[in-house]
Amino acid sequence: MIVLTTGSWPVQYRPSWKINAERLKDKGVDIFVIGTNPEIPEEHLKEVASSNNDVFTTLSVENIRSVRPDLIERVRSGN
Repeated sequence: MIVLTTGSWPVQYRPSWKINAERLKDKGVDIFVIGTNPEIPEEHLKEVASSNNDVFTTLSVENIRSVRPDLIERVRSGN
């Protein structure tokens, strides 16, 4: 699963994100997270991703192609 986020979810929803991400990971789903805002705390992205190596950041949605090669390599290599 690829999660594309600006990282601006309200604080009260953060526990829900973490719980649901853990449920998916427990079922064997690999979660790759792309943050499209340089202001996103990387720790928030890491809480959702399958591993720290599955977190990618870009300056904006317009620059998302910049992470494509690394993302493709991570998906191909598995966890």
